[in-house]
Amino acid sequence: MARFFERALANPDGKTARIACRAVVGIVGLCFVGVIAVAYLSTRMGLLARPLGISVADTDQFKQYVSISIGFFLVFAMFGLMARNKRDVGLVFIYLTLFPLLLFNVNFGILKIVFSAKAAEKLALQIPALSPQTELACLECFPSGLTFYLNHKATLITQDGRELTSNYILFCLKDKSNWPANLINVADFEQWVSRRNHPVYLVTNEKNRFELEKIKRIKTTDIQPLIPPYIGVLIPAP
Repeated sequence: MARFFERALANPDGKTARIACRAVVGIVGLCFVGVIAVAYLSTRMGLLARPLGISVADTDQFKQYVSISIGFFLVFAMFGLMARNKRDVGLVFIYLTLFPLLLFNVNFGILKIVFSAKAAEKLALQIPALSPQTELACLECFPSGLTFYLNHKATLITQDGRELTSNYILFCLKDKSNWPANLINVADFEQWVSRRNHPVYLVTNEKNRFELEKIKRIKTTDIQPLIPPYIGVLIPAP
């Protein structure tokens, strides 16, 4: 990008400069779309809950940032139009440099809400205190940091270990005959549960609710909603 703008600044009438000006027009268009989207969602923040994987209550906090976001998009739309009309490559450079930086910083409050709502610390606070005898298990999910906040080791029930987001682990697990003891193949889940002679607290995604309801030791009313998209249940000892 530095070399691109070096050429544009050296030759304001050249092809590179024209491309930079067209990029500004595109971002101006995105700004106007942003204004319309924010205005529309200002009274419908709950629509963002599912796509963002947070609760509707958390999305209500976005309302305090509506005017800030609309103001940001309008200011940058006007600034972009001015830079485009003047065909000033220096202004175009400043515009394209500032836009992503300020877009992030102005909306930092929104990002903080999203990441705080999805943080494992909040999830850990919703899980009841686990005794040393209770095994923590995660079914086809592995909330990052959960074991740290609970100070409790966990067993992962998985198809191939992808929940751990580690290419090295995925490579090692290709040898299915040599899995570590705290990784269980999801095909053996029901058998694994039946062999537990101690309590198990199981965390999984809402989509796996049906799998939990099939376990004989679990009542439907025992399943606890956690932060979206997680649910949890304490499976008592037999």
